[in-house]
Amino acid sequence: MFRNKPGVTARDVKIEDVDDLIFIELALEASAEFVISGDKHLLDLDEVGSIRILSVAEFLRLDHEKEIVPKTDKLAVNGKDKESKEKGYPHKGLA
Repeated sequence: MFRNKPGVTARDVKIEDVDDLIFIELALEASAEFVISGDKHLLDLDEVGSIRILSVAEFLRLDHEKEIVPKTDKLAVNGKDKESKEKGYPHKGLA
């Protein structure tokens, strides 16, 4: 899933609002495929390494035949695997 170009760091990113760099750092650290944002400065970047920066509308227009959130029977809660009360997507059973 993660296809980040080797050596890309948040320090390499030239952005008008440096306060937005935290979101790039988090995405890189999390091996994210997307950053979904309404922030103009982030959207102007379009892409960092292979992380695509999209508006909500752009994200919703993507071909979602590929699952964005993989199905699983387990949840990671505080770093520990836990069986989900409801089988399916990882976010179920957290409430």
